[in-house]
Amino acid sequence: MTDATLRRIAGAAIVTAAVTAAAMTAAEIVTAPYNPQGTLLALDGPVHLVKYLAMLTLLVSLPAAFIIQRATAGRLGLAGLVLILFGLGAGGTPYNVLEMTLDPSQPIPVLRATWDQLTSPALLVVPAGIGLLSFMIGIIAFALASRRAGGAVRFAATVSLISLGVGVMRLVVIDALPGVIPHPTTWILLGFAAYGVAVLRFDAQHHAVARPDLIKDAASA
Repeated sequence: MTDATLRRIAGAAIVTAAVTAAAMTAAEIVTAPYNPQGTLLALDGPVHLVKYLAMLTLLVSLPAAFIIQRATAGRLGLAGLVLILFGLGAGGTPYNVLEMTLDPSQPIPVLRATWDQLTSPALLVVPAGIGLLSFMIGIIAFALASRRAGGAVRFAATVSLISLGVGVMRLVVIDALPGVIPHPTTWILLGFAAYGVAVLRFDAQHHAVARPDLIKDAASA
């Protein structure tokens, strides 16, 4: 399998996983027991199963966005990637697994009481909070490093930062409004799709020609 084929697979996986995870997060408005608008609680388990699988796919495929620019992203890019992956694992995995275990046949008040018990600080709030903080710092660091690469990668970094900004705005500015606007992480996850597009559009030869210093570095290695 050629490098180009691997890039196409990784890029498509990033785009698919990011869009799917974002869509499932948006669906939580009507499926999650902790949302007042939650009326399709029977779908909560399947929604979080799909989201869990999408996030696992993102965990596996997102490093490709670093690999195509590793010569320019450097340590800042690597640190950002590690923080993003840690945030996805620590912040996203626990509550997805917990919501998959809820029994949708129970009355809504019982479901919500069960969720409140499961989401104690020790079990979920603290790990999720640490994961979210790492996730956001990682997004910023990775985007700043990615802007050095230029082209589609630089554009993807800009999209990612804008998506993060929209997510933070959703959390801070309009969180008091009725929950008809998707959760902040919907927008943040959607921003990762741009990195997938950058991987799909990557051309190793063009990148090397555009950066002759990389050819020199490769020759001296």
